[in-house]
Amino acid sequence: FELVTMQIPSRAEPGPPGLVITAVLTSQPDPQRSTPQHIDPARYISPWWNSINRGGLRGMLLHDGLPDAFIAGASTASIGFVRINMGGWPLLHERHRIVRNYLQTIGDEWILVTDAADVAFRRNPFALMAADDSHRLFIGSEGMLLRDNPYMAQDMQMQYGEMRHGDRMVMNPGIIGGRRAEVCELLNHVIAEITGNEARLRPSDMCIFNQVIHTRYQAREIATGHPLHSRFKAWEFKTDAAIIHK
Repeated sequence: FELVTMQIPSRAEPGPPGLVITAVLTSQPDPQRSTPQHIDPARYISPWWNSINRGGLRGMLLHDGLPDAFIAGASTASIGFVRINMGGWPLLHERHRIVRNYLQTIGDEWILVTDAADVAFRRNPFALMAADDSHRLFIGSEGMLLRDNPYMAQDMQMQYGEMRHGDRMVMNPGIIGGRRAEVCELLNHVIAEITGNEARLRPSDMCIFNQVIHTRYQAREIATGHPLHSRFKAWEFKTDAAIIHK
């Protein structure tokens, strides 16, 4: 067994204990990928897996039925696996409920929820979060306004019947961090918003996530961008940000 390698510095920076959580869910189609049921899990999680192991972090992967042989080969002293059961929401919405339910079973103080395939770590994000006493949450973003993103403008119209929060930044749920209580509170808001829109959910959760962030939180409460994460879709391997966000 061997995961695809990438150049991640081996560096265990001091910081508070924290848990990085991701989900690999294959029993439902992923709207962002063409053949989700047939992914190569080793290649799919390799940047996340390698950077957690080499960076001295702790990770937990929630899944709905990865092969036992893969789990045996990919489990390490730093990374574990937890089997979960999918509910009836679309995959990108269901992951929020899955993670929230898992968070309610653990006692870790600092949490970082990430995408499995789109995130890798350059340094310890928990050291950065613990040193920041002015923000409630640490969230990914895409460096542009909602009104300037054609996909988001169209999806907002279809989800809510109007463009909302056009002058606010596009926030990305591929990175959600903070104290466990704060992350749970955010996910509870997201789950409530999904529940209220069950009859007309879009394949993507981006509109609902942005609706919650921009309705429930002030901009000053959210840390995003550098030095938390690199530019979205740039895969800046040499960034000095804590997290590389594809």
